[in-house]
Amino acid sequence: MVNKFQNLAHDKEKSPLISFVLVGRNDNYGGDFKQRLHNCISTLFKQLVAHKTHAEIIFVNYNPLPQPAILDFIEWPKSTDLVSIKIITVSADLHLEFVKQYDIDEAPVLEYPAKNAGILRASGTYILAMNPDILIDELFFDSLSWLDKNHYYRTNRIDYHLPKGKKIEGNIISFAKKNCTKVWVKAISKSVKKGTISTLKFRQIVLQSKMEIFRYNFLKAFNFLWSEKLHDKAEYKYHCNVSGDFMLMHRQNWAILLGYNEMATIALHIDSLLVVQAATFGLQEVILPFPIYHQEHERRYDANIENPKFRAAYLYFQNEAQEMMASKSPKIYNTINWGFSSAELDEILL
Repeated sequence: MVNKFQNLAHDKEKSPLISFVLVGRNDNYGGDFKQRLHNCISTLFKQLVAHKTHAEIIFVNYNPLPQPAILDFIEWPKSTDLVSIKIITVSADLHLEFVKQYDIDEAPVLEYPAKNAGILRASGTYILAMNPDILIDELFFDSLSWLDKNHYYRTNRIDYHLPKGKKIEGNIISFAKKNCTKVWVKAISKSVKKGTISTLKFRQIVLQSKMEIFRYNFLKAFNFLWSEKLHDKAEYKYHCNVSGDFMLMHRQNWAILLGYNEMATIALHIDSLLVVQAATFGLQEVILPFPIYHQEHERRYDANIENPKFRAAYLYFQNEAQEMMASKSPKIYNTINWGFSSAELDEILL
């Protein structure tokens, strides 16, 4: 069967260079979601306009509450000739239908089916799936000529603290850089004293990551000595850490892989699974030399707490990743109906 996303007419000259896809709901998820969404959208829009980047921002309004209307939820920028903003709505009825059909643990937002809905309807040559509390470093926009169809792009993440309700006058990214609390790099994460992270400190954390990966691989080389054999850890081979916050690929690769796995019963490690899919498909991983910034917030669940479902989700990821790495071939989890492709979703161009 043909994946209709691959057959969508795509005029590279007229289409946006890049689409940014993010997902949310008109609730107060994590506390101050309205503030986080506003910071993300307004900052991204200003950056794209300033750098004269032909782009689109897609917000997937998933399973919305009756009130407030999403158009009133934040102050949305208005589209320009170069930068468009589109809101795509997956209704509450569609959400419930999906949950029943695939026997998925119900949550107000199913992040990956929702992201797929936006990815499927994106018109950019490249598509960046991200989250609505992310700020992208200015350096990302200086030149996007480095984008390559044969690569997928990842980056490191720095968390920052912003007190609830506090409005920042001026550059929010400058504020984020001065209020860092945690660093996420390949394989590890490290909490830091709140403040500015020096270049030296950041390099030390990256070095710790490399040493941890070396230590594990060294021990694995002597597998014949251990009663319990060590295997290749996907998160040590590829940059899987918090990959749901930043995963950038050419649209054709999103189409071939059919987006994120929609069938998992719980949305843990699905972003990491896609990294392994992309890598075993033959795409080269590029870790960009500048980070993204993530505003701290409360979570629906803490993956660090012992929970049988969380453990099962991690083991599922590891088993699936092992099979793909061994076969050097990706698994495709969805059907051609991925991303609510058979549904006519409401779309608003701002």
